[in-house]
Amino acid sequence: YCDGPTGAPLFADLLRLYGEESGEAAAAASGVARPPPQEHCPAEALAKLEWRLQRSLMPLPEAEHANEDIFHDGLVGFGWRRGYQRFIRFDTHLMRLLRVAARDVLGCSVDVAWLTAVAAAFLRLFPALRRLDLYLIVTCRDGPGEEAMIGYFSSRKLMPIEVGDSRQLALLGLADKVSLARRQRSWKRPRPMEKASAIEINIVSQAADGLPLGFQEVRCPRTAPRTWDRGGTSNMQLRLDQVARDDWDFRMHSHDAAWGENWSNYYAQALGSVIVDMALRPTGPVVPRGVNDEGHKMDTS
Repeated sequence: YCDGPTGAPLFADLLRLYGEESGEAAAAASGVARPPPQEHCPAEALAKLEWRLQRSLMPLPEAEHANEDIFHDGLVGFGWRRGYQRFIRFDTHLMRLLRVAARDVLGCSVDVAWLTAVAAAFLRLFPALRRLDLYLIVTCRDGPGEEAMIGYFSSRKLMPIEVGDSRQLALLGLADKVSLARRQRSWKRPRPMEKASAIEINIVSQAADGLPLGFQEVRCPRTAPRTWDRGGTSNMQLRLDQVARDDWDFRMHSHDAAWGENWSNYYAQALGSVIVDMALRPTGPVVPRGVNDEGHKMDTS
């Protein structure tokens, strides 16, 4: 929220939800008198909120549930390196092909299809990798009964994908690994230095359907950055914004400068070929045969 009038209903809903969770609301509805809180002792709803916030601010806490293990950027601000940023434009026909591949071929959401394409394109340039860490921005509380919460709460999670030999793994198999990891919430809170070797991805889908009173979310397309020189704390940092049904802004906020200033061109080409392969050759390997560990085609003549 941005000011007091908009924050008041947010905190009112938060206190109501925490009151229901602590049993305070049920006791009030039953008419059973409860002893008043002692001095310097908050009500039970506030006490539960205070306990969770205190645990989330402790150094590297371990929560019972992965979605409640809150991350703070200040704890993992290591591994900064010089890099470059780019703005990649995709043709509408290619974005439509991505949606068709997700819905009719892979049987997954568009978000999972994007994660699969991003990971597969990276593996095609680095075929020797046997594991890929995806550094995601996800909702903190999206479990049963929590969808009525007002406000958008997110945290950073590290989702490791065990790839093995990418020449033997099909694109369909990679999509299944990503989808299964998301469904099972098999991610964890990043530890120091883990982000440095990961791919940071923030996918912001458009709320096109399901809004009350027929409302629609309207987004403005982004433009190319003013400067290309920009560092980061991960191997690659991506931001994907859905502007329309088949229109996405793909911003590469940073990639490691050690790969060269033209590396994004090779990655964009690999990403486009992966999207085509997901739609037409989903059982084909993530990395085509005949590609060496440096990502170059071997001369078989």
